[in-house]
Amino acid sequence: MCGIYTTNINFSKQKIKSKLKLINYRGPDYMGITQENNLSFGHLRLSIIDLDIRSNQPMAYDNYIIVFNGEIYNFKDIRDELITLGYNFNTNGDTEVILKGYKEWGSSVVKKLNGMFA
Repeated sequence: MCGIYTTNINFSKQKIKSKLKLINYRGPDYMGITQENNLSFGHLRLSIIDLDIRSNQPMAYDNYIIVFNGEIYNFKDIRDELITLGYNFNTNGDTEVILKGYKEWGSSVVKKLNGMFA
């Protein structure tokens, strides 16, 4: 189970880090923080799929940023579909598939996902 933190309050990275440390048990493998304009995204990773650091979050693609908790069981099928549409992948995980799927299909990508997620 990962930990996710988002806010539109202009906290420092150090303040967000201290907040994430309170729930570190949810994702002890990596802590990531990204700030864009007035938005902050924090993620505590519990590595399950694609243990490589390139799957750490928050993950960004074009103008999109994702923090994700869950597991998509059919991500390989969706990934294959996106590859036929011209997408390239840097990871072997489900998070990048959701991110690029959102770029392609918008919120309709959720209808394609089979898994558990929050």
